[in-house]
Amino acid sequence: MKKHKQHHPYHKKQKKDSGCVVSAYNFIPALTEPFVFKPSWADQVSHDIPFQDGESGEIEFEIEAVTPIFIRNGTGQGQDASDEFCHIVVQGKKHYFIPATSLKGMLRNVLEILTCCRLLPVSDRRFAYRDLTPDNPYMHNFKQSKVRCGFLYKKDDQWYIEDYGKPHFITHKEVDKILKTNLHNKVRNKDEVQKLKHAFDKYKLVGSPYEVFEKSKRVRFTTFTNKNNKKMAKKANGGNGRKGYIVFTGQPGVRNDSRKAGKATEFVFLEPEGQNTPKVIAVSPEVKSDFLNIYYDDNEKQISTDWKEWRRYLEKGEKVPVFFTLNESGDGVLHMGLSYMYKLPYNYRIHGLSPLNTYPDPKSEEWKFDFAEVIFGSINGTDPLKGRVFFSHAFAIGNPQTADKVDTILGSPKASYYPYYLQQEGEKCKVEEYKTYDDDDAELRGFKRYPQKGMTISNTTDLKPEEYNPNVRTQFIPLQKGTTFKGKIRFHNLKPAEIGALLSALTFHNKADQYYHSLGMAKPLGYGTVRIKNVQLKGLRYNDTVYYTNEFEVIMDENLQQIHKANSCPILSWRDTIQVNEFLRTARIANHPERLRYPVLKDFQQYKKDKKYLPPHSEFDS
Repeated sequence: MKKHKQHHPYHKKQKKDSGCVVSAYNFIPALTEPFVFKPSWADQVSHDIPFQDGESGEIEFEIEAVTPIFIRNGTGQGQDASDEFCHIVVQGKKHYFIPATSLKGMLRNVLEILTCCRLLPVSDRRFAYRDLTPDNPYMHNFKQSKVRCGFLYKKDDQWYIEDYGKPHFITHKEVDKILKTNLHNKVRNKDEVQKLKHAFDKYKLVGSPYEVFEKSKRVRFTTFTNKNNKKMAKKANGGNGRKGYIVFTGQPGVRNDSRKAGKATEFVFLEPEGQNTPKVIAVSPEVKSDFLNIYYDDNEKQISTDWKEWRRYLEKGEKVPVFFTLNESGDGVLHMGLSYMYKLPYNYRIHGLSPLNTYPDPKSEEWKFDFAEVIFGSINGTDPLKGRVFFSHAFAIGNPQTADKVDTILGSPKASYYPYYLQQEGEKCKVEEYKTYDDDDAELRGFKRYPQKGMTISNTTDLKPEEYNPNVRTQFIPLQKGTTFKGKIRFHNLKPAEIGALLSALTFHNKADQYYHSLGMAKPLGYGTVRIKNVQLKGLRYNDTVYYTNEFEVIMDENLQQIHKANSCPILSWRDTIQVNEFLRTARIANHPERLRYPVLKDFQQYKKDKKYLPPHSEFDS
């Protein structure tokens, strides 16, 4: 395992924030492995042999919606998403409820923070970047002279690339001559260029990619180097020249000849000289995985438009044009993409950064269960553990009423945005140099939370009609604020401290009247703020939540003292840890709810330019 510098994660000295960014979310610091609390009784957990002090019982509670709340109703396979709140129909009447899985997810996330657990599970993605702004590492790391072109194909589950060497550029006028299109004029027209954003928009001018390839293959190309030292291709006179294929990529903007701005060329993949067939290079599983991650192959809402189309060709056994760079030895692919200036993968995957890179292999004998795993169960370790806590659905009581239908756009924050998702060191919301996913000492910010606004907001009021794309709209009918639900937690053979951990997570350590949980959709817009009330214990030795939460606090203080001593850190009580304090700050109504919104695209770009970052919520909201 990679060594990583240790520092005390509970009490970092933080800089003051000047309130110079906005964000709907923030983070609670996560712990490296030496600071994770692993209960000593984990290997004694049993469903058959009770602990000497073990108890079984129930916790009943009510959930009051402080703001309108929405959890989408389930739909069958192939059905459109419902805009109604989750419900069942009994004798023609709808009975609304919060699913048990939603309650379990809400409570487990809180318990993981309060009990000093690991930051897991987290998908092990490798992010990529393409930033053409001055001083950005992309322009330094992207070596145009090393970019090659070729055709990707699939045989069984293995990917291969036919290497066609260095790509050549071809002007739109030359393309028009060969394919009988009108690209030269279209890319110079601000209205027409909007219809050519993606490569497949251009292929459709002819018909399909393979119709373009067939037409371009019928001619011969001659090559030359222009005054800008670019390798160019054009239609050769007569039968001389080389065979090649015209390849389109997307049009990012209008071409302005007077300013020499905007894309003015496409590509020709020329068949290799002196070879009957092109050299074939196998694509490693890691490079394949990086490529699929970059184009969001696993997410139908975010998948690249062009890759979604090319994927169908690849699955049918057809070949797909790609650009790639060889590794240092020249016998393998270093990275690849669908465009000439494709996104470059960062050096480190998510699991290569702290704190994830300090955790042992989940399937190894080194793995010891953390507090949440001991209670909720785990498939990790050499001997998986069955959970001892079970949730019921929480059904609405009284006469719940629906609110007006909401028509909005829900953002999808990208963890690749390192000014927010990685720990940054600076003053007044600014850094001298960012930590990125290229840095071996970069640290993930931790558990993501949506701080409480105490109100709902709209993120479409400032949009112009042409910006309000109906394809990205989300519609839903929430239940009105004030709606109350009644739920239950059943548990078997829990120690008093474990019962206290559940109660502490549920009631914010007996302060449920001061803090709020979040449930359901549209949390960034303030929906789903809920208050826990009327907590009752059933079947336990004591009918007093304070007794159990005190038992939990004693266990946490004792174990944190041992952890701090073992790591030569100042001893702090559990209540004084940065995890507890940052979490509670996010769980109370914010002082500045106007800051709790998503930045618009230009804000993200400006923040990077100004070297700004997202500070902890305790400073952000002060």
